[in-house]
Amino acid sequence: SFSDLHASSPALHNSAIAVAGITQDIDGDIRCPGTGCPGGSTTPDRGADEYWLPNYDIKPVTAGLAPCSGVQNIQVKVANVGVRSLTSFTVNWSIGGTAQTPLVVSGSSVASGTDTLVTIGTSNFVNGVTYNFEYVTSMPSGNTDQKTFNDTLREALASALGGTYTIGGSTGKDYATITDAEAALAKYGVCSPVVFNMEQGTYTEQVKFGKYIGVSATNNIRFRPDPSNTGRVNWTFRSTSSADGSRGTAVFDGAEYIAVDSITVKNTGTGTGVVAELVGGSEYISFTGDSLLGYTGTSTSSNFNIVRGYRTNCHNITLKHNVMIGGGYGIYLYGGGSGSSGLQNWTIEHNEILDFNYAGAYMWYCTGTNFNYNVVKNKRNGNYYGIYSYYNYNANFNFNEVNMNVSSYGYGMYMMYSRSTSGNRGSISNNMVSIEGGRGTNYGLRAYYCDYNDIDFNSISIEQGNAYPVYLYFGNGVNFRNNVIASWGTNYRYYQRGSQTMSNNVWWAPNATSTIGALGSNLLNVDPKFTSFSDLHASSPALHNSAIALAGITQDIDKEVRCPGTGCPG
Repeated sequence: SFSDLHASSPALHNSAIAVAGITQDIDGDIRCPGTGCPGGSTTPDRGADEYWLPNYDIKPVTAGLAPCSGVQNIQVKVANVGVRSLTSFTVNWSIGGTAQTPLVVSGSSVASGTDTLVTIGTSNFVNGVTYNFEYVTSMPSGNTDQKTFNDTLREALASALGGTYTIGGSTGKDYATITDAEAALAKYGVCSPVVFNMEQGTYTEQVKFGKYIGVSATNNIRFRPDPSNTGRVNWTFRSTSSADGSRGTAVFDGAEYIAVDSITVKNTGTGTGVVAELVGGSEYISFTGDSLLGYTGTSTSSNFNIVRGYRTNCHNITLKHNVMIGGGYGIYLYGGGSGSSGLQNWTIEHNEILDFNYAGAYMWYCTGTNFNYNVVKNKRNGNYYGIYSYYNYNANFNFNEVNMNVSSYGYGMYMMYSRSTSGNRGSISNNMVSIEGGRGTNYGLRAYYCDYNDIDFNSISIEQGNAYPVYLYFGNGVNFRNNVIASWGTNYRYYQRGSQTMSNNVWWAPNATSTIGALGSNLLNVDPKFTSFSDLHASSPALHNSAIALAGITQDIDKEVRCPGTGCPG
């Protein structure tokens, strides 16, 4: 176990070297090759324990998944911890001290160091009742078990959760609070899909979700408003701890397959505060159609987030159709390192990320991010970053509207080392990026060594300041096509270094005087006639029908068909 470190691996057995002066193990057993050592070998075992591997030894490891109520199969895993393959065995078992019909298994083939799951019988489980089971294994391959101390396993099982339950303070609800529902998940596990219908009203509690017995892609868990509600479900908490795993209103610590739908979740902490916090390698967590409300002060600290995943490699997380308001950072993702050490496969789509103080979406050390169809707008007269992407591999940033209203300076899309591969290209396309205000240095799109990305069909606007409407810096296999770049600020019309493939771009910068590099063939210098500094729908005749068709890009930011597709405008 995690606390009993006596080993049984054949690979460790007799694989160490004898060390002068060390003649005993932690149990006082003689270290081989000493006289009387376990097994009489000429070499000792690795680790603190000197052990003997018998030819025939089996043990029950654990029961199967938590059962639903009613008549259910009883299962147990049987492990072969002997040296020889297992061809047959017997499992005796009892419920509450009453012996049941033994199971005799023959014709099996269980290799040394592996296990097998067997069904030993059935039992009728009643909700709320705990049953004490005992399993005893014997007769491995028809022989006497050479180690009997590990032959018995005792476990208490109760019927697991499956189906629809209610949460609320009214009479007749299954659970009064979300905390009570979580405690039931932890105690009983899951045997089929679980839905918690939440009564309207306010729930003031921090809830930490873990990994539950029986949970899977099929046997998932969902929290949602009760369909009979006439008002909203509000879940709130005021954080005071800045320790990871204790910041959030909803904390997912090693949790899997949990969905939170159409609920208002809020954190009112003033020194720290996260709405949804993911730690401990949580996976397959989703928020859909929720209102996620965070810190409303002026701090730019990363202690304040709407969604936070920090260094604990939480993967396959989905955020869709949510409204996220507040925080120093809207979304704060920071993986444990590049590649497989980072955060994997986050899908962030169709969200409104609003009124943040520092960054709308801050993503560092991620792989496979899909950040599409989002609206990102900072707190008015703030500063800093709309989208900050650093070491974000094989990612897609498409169809986003980013609007920064700044007092000093701002970055619309800050893309550093957002790299993909020639066989799995990334995309930064069909985005509208605008910066209003600010007399400092404003960057519309900063793409720095973004290898194998298609940067196409973007519209960028900077109202004023020391402007870099586009800063395109090196990168292998980068395409930059059909983009419209406009700035009414000073300094640069555009800044480009490297050998990107570029064509059919547009620039407009009536107040700028400097140019670094070029933006490729068929370049236009014309006012795009955007609707406003924040609404980048264009009306210039010069832009109309002047781009080139690109394979795979069939819609614009409004989901209208791109010409020459059937039904395209005009």
